[in-house]
Amino acid sequence: MNPTPEAFEKLACAALRGEAPAWPFGSDAKAAAGFIAHCAYHGVGPLVREHLADQPVWATWHGAVREGLDSGYKALVALEMLRQQETQGLLDRCSEAGIDAILLKGTALAYGLYREPALRSRTDTDLLIAPAAKDKTFLLLQAQGYASPNAISGKYVSTQKLFMKQGLGLQHAIDLHWQISNAQVFAQQFPFDELWRSAIAVPRLGAAAKRLSAGYALLHACLHRAVHAQRGEQDRLQWFYDMHLLAAEMDCAQWDAFAERARQKGMAAICADALQRCMLRLQTQIPAQAMQVLDNARGQHELSAPLLTAGGLRSVMINFRALPTWRARARLLREHALPDASYMRARYGVNGVLPLTRAYIARLLKAPGKLLARPKQDTSS
Repeated sequence: MNPTPEAFEKLACAALRGEAPAWPFGSDAKAAAGFIAHCAYHGVGPLVREHLADQPVWATWHGAVREGLDSGYKALVALEMLRQQETQGLLDRCSEAGIDAILLKGTALAYGLYREPALRSRTDTDLLIAPAAKDKTFLLLQAQGYASPNAISGKYVSTQKLFMKQGLGLQHAIDLHWQISNAQVFAQQFPFDELWRSAIAVPRLGAAAKRLSAGYALLHACLHRAVHAQRGEQDRLQWFYDMHLLAAEMDCAQWDAFAERARQKGMAAICADALQRCMLRLQTQIPAQAMQVLDNARGQHELSAPLLTAGGLRSVMINFRALPTWRARARLLREHALPDASYMRARYGVNGVLPLTRAYIARLLKAPGKLLARPKQDTSS
C-alpha cells in the first residue's frame, strides 16, 4: 500500500471501525510521520490509539506512530484536567447569573458521549446563549478575565464572538454563539427556546452543564459540516465520528423526529449527504426509514443544499436570500463592506478622520473580492 492521503484515511477508518488493522507501510519513517499528521488534521489520533492500544496488532505498528499517538494522548489528558475545571466554573457562573447556556460541538460531545473527554480533540469550547443574554454574557466573561480579539461585528455578519484568557499555563478559548450558525440560511432555523427545551444534562461538567439532545446535535453536526464545505474545506473524520456516536445514541422515535425536523427546516440534503458519507467511512447504522425520508425530501428545493458545492458569489447569494427582508439584506452587505470604526482602527492601525476614511475607501474597493471569496463562517471544531 502506498502512503497516500487516501491510504492513510482508509487505515484510520479501519481502526475507528474496530477492525484492528496491521500497519501496512513497513519501516517507512515518512509514512509514519504522514499518518500522524493525517490523524492530527482529522482530529482522530487519540481515537485511533484508543481502538488499537489494547490489541495485539498494535505491536506491528511503526514505533514512531505508537510513540507519537501515545504522547499526544497523554498531553491531551493533562490539558483536559485544566479545561474541565475552567469550563465547569464558567458554566456555574453563568447559572448563578441567570444565563442559560448550552454546550455545542466538541466539548458537549467530549463530556456527553466519549469514554474520556481527551479523546475528542478541540481548540475551544462553544457556548450557545439566547440573543437577549449577549451583553450580560459579555460582561460576565470579561469579569472572569476573558478578552476578545478584534473582529468584525454586526447583527448579521457575525453571530458569535471569541473570548480568550491565559490561566495556569493554558490559553482558554470560549466561542460564544447567540445563533446556531453564522450562515443566515441556518441562523433563524433554531430558536434558542426550542433548543433549550430539549437540552440534556452533562453530569461530568456539573449541575449547570447542558448540551443539545442527540437529534438536535446531529442536525447541528450536519450543518456545521456544510458550512465548512462552503469554504472548500476537506471533511474531517472527527466530524463523522461525532455523528457515528450520536447515531448510536438515538432510538427509532428519535430518528423519525430527526428526519422530519431536517425535512421541515430544509436541511434534508445536507443531512443525507453527511450521513451517507458517515456510513461509507464508519459503517454507521442509520435506520432505512429515516434515510428514505431524507432522500425523498432531497428532490425538493432546499436553500441550504447548494452549500455543499457552492463558493464565492453563490454562497453569498444563498445567505443573502435567507434573510427575510430587503432591509436585512442591505444591512448584511453593509456590515461586510463597512465594519464599525473600532474594528477598522485596530485592523488597519489608523487614527484620525482622514486615515480612517482612506481605510474605508480601500476596503470598499476590495469588497467585491471579499464577498466572492469563500466566507469564513465558523472556525471552531
